[in-house]
Amino acid sequence: HFAEMGVDPYNEPFTCVAIGDPAGDVFGNGVIETKHMKLVAAFNHRHIFIDPNPDPASSYEERLRLFKAVQGWDGYDTSLISKGGGIFSRQAKSIAFTPEMKDALGVMSDELPVDTVIRCILRMPVDLLWNGGIGTYIKASEETHQDVGDATNDNLRINASELRCKIVGEGGNLGLTQAARVEYALRGGRLNTDAIDNSGGVDMSDHEVNLKILLSAATADGTLKTAARNKLLEKLTEIVAELVLDNSDTHAGQLSLDQIRSGRDPLFFSRTIEWVCKHSNTTRTALTLPSDDDLGRRASARQGLTRPELAVLAAHVKTHIFKELLASDPSDLPNFDAKVLSYFPAEIRKKFSTYIPSHMLHQSIGMTVLITEVVGDAGVLFYPMLKEWTGASASAITRAWLIAMEMVNGNQIRKEIDQCDASFDAKYRAWIEVQNAITALAAFALNPGESQLVDDPTDTIQEVLRQLPKVRGAAHQEQLQGMAQGHIERGIPDNIAAKIATLTKLTIAREIALLHDPADRVSHTVIRYISVGEATGILPALRAMRIEQTSGPWDQVALAILRNRFFLLMRQLYGAIPLGPEVRLGVNRIKRRLIRKGPLGALTAEVESLLGSRPDTAMLLVAEERIRGALASGELATVDVTNGKDAEPIKPKRTSGRASANAQPTAK
Repeated sequence: HFAEMGVDPYNEPFTCVAIGDPAGDVFGNGVIETKHMKLVAAFNHRHIFIDPNPDPASSYEERLRLFKAVQGWDGYDTSLISKGGGIFSRQAKSIAFTPEMKDALGVMSDELPVDTVIRCILRMPVDLLWNGGIGTYIKASEETHQDVGDATNDNLRINASELRCKIVGEGGNLGLTQAARVEYALRGGRLNTDAIDNSGGVDMSDHEVNLKILLSAATADGTLKTAARNKLLEKLTEIVAELVLDNSDTHAGQLSLDQIRSGRDPLFFSRTIEWVCKHSNTTRTALTLPSDDDLGRRASARQGLTRPELAVLAAHVKTHIFKELLASDPSDLPNFDAKVLSYFPAEIRKKFSTYIPSHMLHQSIGMTVLITEVVGDAGVLFYPMLKEWTGASASAITRAWLIAMEMVNGNQIRKEIDQCDASFDAKYRAWIEVQNAITALAAFALNPGESQLVDDPTDTIQEVLRQLPKVRGAAHQEQLQGMAQGHIERGIPDNIAAKIATLTKLTIAREIALLHDPADRVSHTVIRYISVGEATGILPALRAMRIEQTSGPWDQVALAILRNRFFLLMRQLYGAIPLGPEVRLGVNRIKRRLIRKGPLGALTAEVESLLGSRPDTAMLLVAEERIRGALASGELATVDVTNGKDAEPIKPKRTSGRASANAQPTAK
């Protein structure tokens, strides 16, 4: 949260109020995390701590001392508290305020009851509210105290609308109700959920148990003595902690990416919400997830889903997809064993790798690593969306993602984006474009009858991607330049921005590669494909779909089906419109010659009129039908750009294991 705000809490001071005891694991670890925390107020079940203008250095050392000594607030050296502050008993009837306390708490009264003081602390305008205690202190405005179910803290609880902190960190469980989290987030507050913020502890325990299971085999056969095992486990503590923090970064990063995705098109998430409710046998209300009406209003207000809502969606999606993956054959997934290996520290991989394949949770570990990686990059929509669009299994979808990532060298692109000097927002948006390209490719390749990327000519696809930006006179080039420029203006380096923009044509690049005759030049195939696509309106239609926003829960499903149909029509058009040596003329001249021919000219004019303004789904459907009709009539086969004479259509090559370029589109 701080990083996305442009603040470095390890080098810049920030203000904080907190709930908990410095002797406690959760609270104590939180308040000794950085020496730059200015803890202005805190409370637990026994005391209230107020330090109106704390010195970060001395107060940090004192909190660290109390944490190590396992002492509460009553052990704090009051001489270190700034002027006007103090430590007060929760048993007192009221607390008298100094001028400094009045300024810090924003009150005018000279004295207030203890419970009222705590409510004032919760309302303070600080950078961070750190909850490391027990109890629910914040509810949604529409909730009653009875709804919360924590009667002990009814007199302390405030509404989410009263929070004035910028960030909430939830070390303790249930500090806020889920509805309160959503309300606070919709008002601009930054928070996740207690499950996300607490995931490190659970993850650390998992690693510990899995390491002990692995090493038990080595101790059983005498390779490792028990004392040496214990020493090794202790040695690995910090290394495992880094692996856990990497996972935590992935969880939080996924929420940030999905925030941007949902902000662009909130209704796009409706089908995934329904998928989760169906598979979890529950309702949107029970999960505190937005209705379609809510999503529609957020679309109008340019608000997407909140992080707490996205966290709930991610938890349910991962749970159900994990179960399905666990029932699948891991050998279907590329480099599955390498994913399992990556879970363990390097020293374990080096010394005990022979024991890893026989680990009793080998498949569970690998599937956990995979689902964390895929959802972390592709987002919470990825699995439910592709399952609905294609009917493919979770295993097939995972395989498609892994192959596509390898095809475009996705990990290297991610590294380049991460290391560039740009804002988090710019990096997120750049990575979303990469993942959009991979999702679009998978959505088409996973359709029945497709090759599912397994035997695709990767080298040719990569060469096509290099050639596409060089095609002169094509409308897609203007789109590529505009997209790259948008990334550049946000701080992404030129070369990375250009690479990301080109990847938006990944599905087109694959199609060209599948149609390419190895005896010809790749550049000729690219020009021919682009020329036919531009002249017939196919490529303008595909570009129009890219910017089409959802107006209902089924729109994106319809657009996905239409997109696949347009690509399949393009295969047929590529074969029906013969181009030979004239491919050297370039896109615009070929397009003009094509357009002058009767049937194609009429077709192009009609398609362009449909797509002239910002087309909706209905217009795209009509355009698709017009192109299909022209193909079915056989008239396009008479088009000859060279001399106007009748010409036989050129049939694209068939490739073993791939769908024929003349295959009929599958109606879904």
